[in-house]
Order: sequence, then structure tokens, then C-alpha cells
Amino acid sequence: RDMPLANAIESECRLPHSSLKNLAGRTSLRELMALLKICQALLTNDTGPMYVAAALGTAVVVPFGSTSPELTSPGLAGDPRHQLLQPVVPCAPCFRRTCPIDLRCMTAITAERVMAAILDTFSSFILKVLLPSASGSNILSHMKRVPVPLVYFFCVTLFLHANRTIASGAGSKADQNLAAYFRSETAALTRRCLAEIHSLDDW
Repeated sequence: RDMPLANAIESECRLPHSSLKNLAGRTSLRELMALLKICQALLTNDTGPMYVAAALGTAVVVPFGSTSPELTSPGLAGDPRHQLLQPVVPCAPCFRRTCPIDLRCMTAITAERVMAAILDTFSSFILKVLLPSASGSNILSHMKRVPVPLVYFFCVTLFLHANRTIASGAGSKADQNLAAYFRSETAALTRRCLAEIHSLDDW
């Protein structure tokens, strides 16, 4: 049932040399579980694969519209790995299968908000898994294991977070020093990533 929609989305999103893969309707349950396991994050609605991914330890980003994360959240309640996005509209959650008005619960969750949640999830993954210590040599060596476009988006996100921390003067002196360090490192890495992105075949 979802294949025509998935095919339409694929046609809209496909770029020259794109590595986009449309697997709608093409996997068994076992194959789906294997794919969800190796994902760094999954953007999904409130549906079965959301629970499977969370059970396998994959972070999920979920826009909740007519349903409620208080009742159907993935994994353990309050798990910080997951980003559960809720609209601020008076009619949600209504638990209806068909919206009688204008789908405002979904349109209230902007694409920018979803993208920010995904980038935040990737940032958490890189900070916890790929950056075991805050030294420049480790940052550069571990970053080689991550696709350059992802490193670029991560660097921009972390740079902005660090910049806000420094500008606000929040946190201890150690926090400020770490923010200054990351701002310097990510600025340098961002410039390198931009230079390399132009030479990537799959970007």
C-alpha cells in the first residue's frame, strides 16, 4: 500500500549520483530488522518499525500527530536516545485514523524541526561513540569513519551549540573551555568537509 507513495518520494528526492535506496515492500521482516539494527537513526511515524528499531537499540525520531507518545512511545519512557516530536495544537492527540479538518497536528511539526532532531541524534551518536576523548588527533581519526556530508552537518550543529554556550556564558569554566575547543575544531573541520564534498561522487 505504501509502495506508490515511496516511489513518488524517491522520484522527487533522487539526484545525480544519489545513493538513495527505496526498499518499500522489498524486505522480509528479518531483513528489515537487520537494516534497522545498522541504522544510526530512524525517522519514522508511530508504527511497528519504530518499536522494532528501538528494541534493537537504534535511535528513532518520531513526529507524533494524532497519537500520543505518553501511550505509545518506543522503548523505555524517557529514553534520551529518542526524539519524540509533538505538535502544539488543541485537537491532538485525537487518535482518529482520518483527520476531519486540516491535519494541523502534522503540519505543525515543521521539516526544520525534524531535521534539527535528526542532526541532534547524529551529534549525540558521534559524541558518544566516535569521539571517546576530546583530543584533536582522535577527532580527526574517528571522523574518517563517518560519511563526509554527515560530518559536515554534525560540525555545523556542534559549532552553533558551542557558539551559543560561549555567548550565553552558561556553565562552568570547564564547560566554556570545552565549548571554545569544539568551536575551533569544528570550524576547521567544516572548512575541510566543504572542500571534500565537491569531490564526492555520491553527494
